[in-house]
Amino acid sequence: DNTGVFEVRQGSLRVQRPVLQNATSTLTAGTWNVLDGGTLTFENSANNIMTIGADATVRLGNAATFDRVDTVQTVEGTFGLWDARVFTTAGNLATPGILEFGLGEFFDTGAGYDDRTLLDIAGDADFTDGLVFIEERGISEGIYRIIEWTGDRTGELSLANFGVGNLEWSLDFADTTSGFYNLIVTEVTPTDPPVGVIPEPSSVVLALSGLVMLVRWRRRRGVR
Repeated sequence: DNTGVFEVRQGSLRVQRPVLQNATSTLTAGTWNVLDGGTLTFENSANNIMTIGADATVRLGNAATFDRVDTVQTVEGTFGLWDARVFTTAGNLATPGILEFGLGEFFDTGAGYDDRTLLDIAGDADFTDGLVFIEERGISEGIYRIIEWTGDRTGELSLANFGVGNLEWSLDFADTTSGFYNLIVTEVTPTDPPVGVIPEPSSVVLALSGLVMLVRWRRRRGVR
């Protein structure tokens, strides 16, 4: 019974009793992180995971194995691929939930983009109401190929976060009978405000109001 966080990073972990959250083909709850070279096996759960439920999270690392999720068809919760992990579905995939990508430093794999962390959908893709969340794992400027599909596409994905530090990113996609999503990461140079600029009067009023409220709060607390 796991409603918290369950994590395997190295070696093999065999769960010999039935897993309550996998009583049906829907993984109903819990966070299941199988990262690095870890292996997670549900030995006495009869159902492969067809749906990652709204309250469930599955993350797979580079050389991780969690074979129950190989048959996933619907992501209502969160499905994450980290650290140069390629995952190929068994067929169509619908993603009204969150697709999470843990991206490291950009490396051109030979086509002008980095496709080492990739969700490869071997069929139709339904992205209606879906979100993409980028987990910062050393990400740098460049083009990351994060999703490909071989069939038809329905709907579009939106970004859940848009950057970190001096990096900003956006999604770009193209499709005909097959397609892809690229994440475009650009470095933004912060610009200093011009010297001698006089603040807007509204800014001054807002700052003074905040100072008055702070003084009142400190007096109530007996702080001087």
